[in-house]
Order: sequence, then C-alpha cells, then structure tokens
Amino acid sequence: MTSEDIHEKPLDQSEREQFEVLKKMFFHTIPDRMPDTYFISGEVGEKNTNGLPEYVSICPAYGVGFSVLYKRVDRDAV
Repeated sequence: MTSEDIHEKPLDQSEREQFEVLKKMFFHTIPDRMPDTYFISGEVGEKNTNGLPEYVSICPAYGVGFSVLYKRVDRDAV
C-alpha cells in the first residue's frame, strides 16, 4: 500500500468507529495537553472481582481544582 492509496480511500464505518475510540483514549491519557478533557484522578474503596474500585474521582479538565466522585453500581441494583 502506498501513501497515494491511503489518501484515496476514506474510512469505512467500522474503521471510523475504531478511530473515534482510539482518539478518545489518546485524549484522556494526556489531559494536561487537551483542554476540556475529563480524566480519572483517583479511586477510593474496595475493588470488586473485576478490579473496579467502589468510587472513582473524575476531574472535568486539567487544572480546574475540583473533582467529582462517582460510585460503582452493580447491574442487579439498577
């Protein structure tokens, strides 16, 4: 595949979805360089069998000075 081939064929739906997921993952790994990008700033409580803590702290953007705690809810509790 040449660089000309890459520019001729746009992403199909599946490739576009994969790209969007990867882009989102990338943005959230470097919140200090991406404005208005939330990130997990901490965890509290015991972890379940899947390794998820009872609470996670989410910061809405790098440098805002506050975060919000979200509590894990089991599927059967909803």
